Amino acid sequence: GLTYFNMTAGYLDMEVLPDVEVNGVRSHRFRITIKSNSVFSRFYAVDDMATTYVNHENLLPFNFEISVKESKQLADIKSFFDWEKLKGNYWEKRVSKDKGERSKSIEWEIKPYSQNVISAIFYLRNFTLTPGKKLAFPVADEGRNIVFKGDILRKEKLKTDVGTFDTVVIRPQFEVDGVFKPTGDILIWLTDDERKFIVRIESKIKIGTIVGKLRGLTPGR
Repeated sequence: GLTYFNMTAGYLDMEVLPDVEVNGVRSHRFRITIKSNSVFSRFYAVDDMATTYVNHENLLPFNFEISVKESKQLADIKSFFDWEKLKGNYWEKRVSKDKGERSKSIEWEIKPYSQNVISAIFYLRNFTLTPGKKLAFPVADEGRNIVFKGDILRKEKLKTDVGTFDTVVIRPQFEVDGVFKPTGDILIWLTDDERKFIVRIESKIKIGTIVGKLRGLTPGR
């Protein structure tokens, strides 16, 4: 669940869905859903969904799709990486109360082994997370080549509604857009085991401080 000023504001679900084929290649399918509840929606409604497809063998992302439905904006966003040509393609159509309707299309050169802004969260699970260690890998998004950096801060025993977990706390640094754009540190808690489930996310954002707390855990892939 997501809390805002200690009130339940909605839910953030991170899912590893069954593998599918993308252009004949077995691929992971990851999905993130953010949805405000009925009370919080009176102030700011959020119904966002992002899905990305990642090559099962080399963990390189093919594409992602994002649907944004919020009080102040609607958007459909798609991006595709061509690994043979090292080209990224980005398409966006956005309607906002402040700026009206906008569309854009971008093609740019991407760095080898880049993740996208959605796959990067799941890609973290492939590292050995040792306190004091620093992570860095390339991320390509919206015509830019940036670096996802992460500091492994500490190990921590975390109590949640579904149990107590041994966790590792990471402070990532990366860029995202929209109302959920961070304005300060982001902290992510992952279970300190092989599965590395994300069990808590905490961040200051444009509309305050938001905390994602574990409300359920269904082991899958």
